[in-house]
Amino acid sequence: MNKRRRARWLYFCVIIILVGCLSLARCRLVRPAEAFDQPTGVPGTSSDPLLSVSSLRVYLAQLFQTQNQQLDSLQARLDLASQELEKIQSPSGR
Repeated sequence: MNKRRRARWLYFCVIIILVGCLSLARCRLVRPAEAFDQPTGVPGTSSDPLLSVSSLRVYLAQLFQTQNQQLDSLQARLDLASQELEKIQSPSGR
């Protein structure tokens, strides 16, 4: 084979391999549209390889759930303290 034929054959093989890899990746990574609303694990990992807005929101809500509960508890205590201070500082409270 001359160089030109060899180069064409090489390009042809590379394209065939590339098309095969892309079709395999498409089969493995693309999920139906309804699957995007049902997160399966930690977003971006092998259990949930595609990041979707809903899966990320669910994961972040689970991740910060205890911190949010603690902040809500602290906010409730601060509200009570604020009400007590208002009672003490009001003219009718004296």
